[in-house]
Amino acid sequence: TSRRPKRWPSKSIAGRPVDFTALAKLALAHSDGVIIHTETVAQELLDFIEENKIPCLPYEGSFDVDKYAEFYKTL
Repeated sequence: TSRRPKRWPSKSIAGRPVDFTALAKLALAHSDGVIIHTETVAQELLDFIEENKIPCLPYEGSFDVDKYAEFYKTL
């Protein structure tokens, strides 16, 4: 017997298709802010962040705990 979880019966929620971008937008829409920790982010997500005025700490190539802490304080 397999112990793998069953897959969802469909790849839609409320009749809408679900993919990574859709799930990311859903998460962003319910977030106080976002930290970009990679240089490869879909432009569609970056546009969504900007259009919805979601506070964002952009990717700067390295992890700086002080910048992260200051960003969290602004939320």
